[in-house]
Amino acid sequence: MANFVLKYSVFVAALFLYSCKTTEVKETSEVKASICQSPIEVSQYLKQSRKCLQPGIFKTQWEDSKRQLYSWVPCNQVKWIDSSIDLFGGNDTQLEALRQSTNKKIYHHLGEDKPNLVFEGKEGLDKIKKILANPSTTPSYLPSVVLEGEIAKNVLTMIQEAQSHIFVDIFLLGGTWGIEIARQLALASQRGVEVLLLHDTVSYFTVKNEMANLWTALLEHSKTSSNFKVMPANISPPLRPSSIPMGLEQITKVIDDFTDVPVSVEGRSDHSKVIITDAMPSSKKGLAAKVLISSRNMVNSASSFYHDEAVIVEGPAAVLAMMQYYPDIFWAKAEQLKEEKLSKKTISHLNQVWVNPLWTMRQGPHFTKSAGETSVLPLEVAPSSPPPGARTGITMREYNDVRNLDSSILHILKGAKKSVYIYGRIAYNHSLAKAIADLIERGIDVKIILDQQTPSSALMNAALPYMIAREGIVINNQELPEEKLPVHWYLPFRPEYKHQDAAPLLQEIHAKTIIVDGRYSLFGSTNMDSFTWLGGFREYSAWIDSEKIAMQAQSVFTRLWEHPYKSVSHEIWLGKKPVNPETIRYYQEEYFLQQLLVGKDCDKSCVSQKILDVVQGGRKYSSAAPNRAIIRKIIKSNELRTDTVQWDDVREQCQ
Repeated sequence: MANFVLKYSVFVAALFLYSCKTTEVKETSEVKASICQSPIEVSQYLKQSRKCLQPGIFKTQWEDSKRQLYSWVPCNQVKWIDSSIDLFGGNDTQLEALRQSTNKKIYHHLGEDKPNLVFEGKEGLDKIKKILANPSTTPSYLPSVVLEGEIAKNVLTMIQEAQSHIFVDIFLLGGTWGIEIARQLALASQRGVEVLLLHDTVSYFTVKNEMANLWTALLEHSKTSSNFKVMPANISPPLRPSSIPMGLEQITKVIDDFTDVPVSVEGRSDHSKVIITDAMPSSKKGLAAKVLISSRNMVNSASSFYHDEAVIVEGPAAVLAMMQYYPDIFWAKAEQLKEEKLSKKTISHLNQVWVNPLWTMRQGPHFTKSAGETSVLPLEVAPSSPPPGARTGITMREYNDVRNLDSSILHILKGAKKSVYIYGRIAYNHSLAKAIADLIERGIDVKIILDQQTPSSALMNAALPYMIAREGIVINNQELPEEKLPVHWYLPFRPEYKHQDAAPLLQEIHAKTIIVDGRYSLFGSTNMDSFTWLGGFREYSAWIDSEKIAMQAQSVFTRLWEHPYKSVSHEIWLGKKPVNPETIRYYQEEYFLQQLLVGKDCDKSCVSQKILDVVQGGRKYSSAAPNRAIIRKIIKSNELRTDTVQWDDVREQCQ
């Protein structure tokens, strides 16, 4: 009995530590070992805590409640997927090494007109149906360089090793990459694994040609398969508010029939990129629950030569992720019931295999075995949790929404003691800018890499350094000018042809990674713009408390930061400092190598100008430029939404 009391006391003490940890909290190996010797009661971690938030931080109590933090989930094993070879090729910075990168190989591969990569039209749909009907037959697209990326290989291995259940929630799914995932899921279902796939059908961007036929084939296959079910994601259950201001969600309802909005301004898109295996109750004993948390979409153009980050978490946090997806499954099923698209047999199967067991797991207690000693802090935007026995059309005003991206990210940043490294696809956010300005002024080592894949994304990201500089950072009694901010810009290789009717074959930093103090690292689907942080789209990310994982991710960041061809300083990008001639020569050779010149009269000097338009793209966004007015509008909108958030109070609470 005394031994039990001792263990329980250590467990409770550890929960207190995990509830609102920042960098100054020291976890002893003894505490970790004590906790992780026994099974972990996972359902308790569904409950959110206000320990890092002052009451009234947000404008309304209702909004405030959505920002409550999860507690850290202990006793996991985490694997960081090293995709640096995809981005850099070899271990040096030379042109030949970059040509050997998986990204560049895939670029060449997709740039060629390969009939076996095209799955459009009726013929393409028939091909996909045959693949799903006979998944054990090797398709003509295998072996394919598209599947050689490190994340791609790990995803397929994870599916192949699953023994009981596979749950997939994915934003973009298509191309040969998506078809191969679907084939592997079909193979898993044939060996008795229960498979459930949720997929966003709101936003196609420019890859509808890769996605539409696969989704049609999956829906048809789902009707005939006993244990491979697919449903459109539905993150807008009754009364879930949009994060988009000014009533724009009402406008889009009027124009939906006339235009295909690329990103739904109603905030309905399911932007997650999550795969969970063996996290449901099963008659098979000793299964290892795993969750892939990633920034990677699963279409050829997006998943092939964009740089993404991913981790695979094994242990209690994987089971918790499965529990957190209960509302997604509930509301996806509810929408299909409303439209009368599910048979009674399918409804019964979904309830028996997924909905009812997940509800029981969430009520707890639900124990799972420890897998390691790494702690994980989930953050998300989730659909509202339905009450027991809820039916479509219920009118309760209070749902248990989770929209804690901003609070879960900023409280870690505000607690930084040494360093904060950020790199991502999109980052224009007033709250983030204020936090970064504070960190720089306090002497924290801050480094930020922004993406400029397209003029529009560069324009939006140009708002972040501008916002930071507006805070008036004073160092040694002098205000830090914008061009001297610790910001680098990723230099994408910009090809100018398309594969068939697909999106342009561009490169970008698609990661959404933050590394704090060489200890905490954030991975997942969460971009760093204000609409995302305010809850616009379904997202899933996680902080990992591991010096090993943080330093692995930081090594890629540092290599990119210091790379002579892959990134330039904000000062160079703004045109305030000349470009290294070697960088110009590198991109010149790339342009001519790929024969991507547009116009017969474009000689080397013409190409040099095109390169300067990328390397010094910020010249377009000088303070006098008309485009800067757009940035001012973004800032004004952000400030109206976030000035009532007292993030200094958050920092004090967490320290």
